[in-house]
Amino acid sequence: YSGCLFALLTLKDWTHKISGYLGHNITLPSGVDPSWILTRIEWSVFSNTTWIATYYNGKINTDRLSQYKGRLSLDKTSGDLTIHNLNTKDAREYTVNLINNGNQSIRKIELTVKRKCQDSSKEGCWMQVHCSTPDKGVTFHWEVNPPSVLTYSRSKQDGNVPLLVAFLSTSQNPVNFTCTCSTETQNASTVFTSKCDGKVNTVVI
Repeated sequence: YSGCLFALLTLKDWTHKISGYLGHNITLPSGVDPSWILTRIEWSVFSNTTWIATYYNGKINTDRLSQYKGRLSLDKTSGDLTIHNLNTKDAREYTVNLINNGNQSIRKIELTVKRKCQDSSKEGCWMQVHCSTPDKGVTFHWEVNPPSVLTYSRSKQDGNVPLLVAFLSTSQNPVNFTCTCSTETQNASTVFTSKCDGKVNTVVI
């Protein structure tokens, strides 16, 4: 007698959409049947099925792709994947492949990453950082770290952005403002570090 093994494939061809906030954590639900005891979990990105987190032979591996290294947590019971400290590059489609004793389920999740609106009524302060240079023909580029800080920029008529306005909460760790001035032949950067002191500050760097 030759036995046959039948596998049940559950393919959910619709995409589940979910949103998270910049700098926060988000859990991507696998949608697993609660009765399943998972033997294999594969979370992947891109059309070539690049694994970012897996569970197989009792082992969890969440350090498969450098972009997510140290920022993933995989629940081997539910199959849910948590992404910590979201950034804008995390916004994409994710695929989870679940296996349970010959049964298989595939689900796609589209993640969008939003910048959380800052409530100005909360304790904090506004800061204006102005980048200046006596040279002509200079373009300005701003970089703020951490990127979750709420910022606004004001440009000149030529499109340059020498003025940056940021809202810092009183609980905010020190913030680094980096202004890079560029010409056709050279670049120069200046870094200013500050935290909220409860006042509106204007700084020229």
